[in-house]
Amino acid sequence: MMNVCESIGKPPVGNPFHNCSDRAGVCQVTGEHVFNLGGVSPPTFEGEDLVMRYDSGDTDLCANGKHRSSVIKFTCGESQVPGEYYGEPVFVGEQNGACEYDFEWTTPAACKAERVVGDDCILTTPSGQRVDLNPLGAKSWNVKDGATGHEYDVNVCGTLQSDCAAGAGACQVASNKQTFSLGLASKQVQLVKEHVNVVYEGGDLCPDGNARSTSLLFFCDPCVKPGSEGPVFLHEGDGCAYSFIWRTSLVCTAEQLAKGCPAPTNRPTNRPTNPTAPATPTPAGNSSGSGGGTTTTPADAPAS
Repeated sequence: MMNVCESIGKPPVGNPFHNCSDRAGVCQVTGEHVFNLGGVSPPTFEGEDLVMRYDSGDTDLCANGKHRSSVIKFTCGESQVPGEYYGEPVFVGEQNGACEYDFEWTTPAACKAERVVGDDCILTTPSGQRVDLNPLGAKSWNVKDGATGHEYDVNVCGTLQSDCAAGAGACQVASNKQTFSLGLASKQVQLVKEHVNVVYEGGDLCPDGNARSTSLLFFCDPCVKPGSEGPVFLHEGDGCAYSFIWRTSLVCTAEQLAKGCPAPTNRPTNRPTNPTAPATPTPAGNSSGSGGGTTTTPADAPAS
């Protein structure tokens, strides 16, 4: 089972993938064994190739305690799967039994698209839709990662009032109470294809010398009124790049809003939901490890 941009969540009881970690982006079931093949990470370009690298998976049965990982290589092209516009991934193989799994995915979603950039947390899409994220900046949000014990203070369209360096848009309070700026606040918002995101860069340095950074990935949810839900911690990738997903009606199209809020059973369930999930070992060179179950509250609300 695989998902992109978000974890697979928690499949229902009876599903063979039910016992896989809800932090996994790829899960493998072999007989009675269930393996997390890596947590979700944003796509990057490696040369001309669009690639997603999911790391920090399970170590069971891997040599020298190595974490399982997956590499998904995307190729621009029409779907080869009838009825599936975006196509499907194809398993290529495991690299020499090294617990590294390769997938290829031919999809029109990987074709070059114009990037639209807006300032002051506002942009206008090619279709003329105005996206304004400013209502989300009315307060800062506290995000708790139950897997690691770390907490994150996050704001969009504004700076934090926190123990981190002045100007931070996201701040990590590690389980040992150390604080790290995860990037300077920015009011630049981007649209790449249908995805809205905000990126913070220039945070405190990682052990490997990279500056910490944050990606806020916004997803349409007609059920979520502005300010009623905050971000969910998704993953820490290589180079201390932190990712959060944020569901909101502010990025929905008129057509999506017209459909209204679906019944609870039809709403997306692939967001991390288990605040007591067991801790994942910290990858070498990173300060906190990959994402786990999270809870989110406004920073000015009582902690639960």
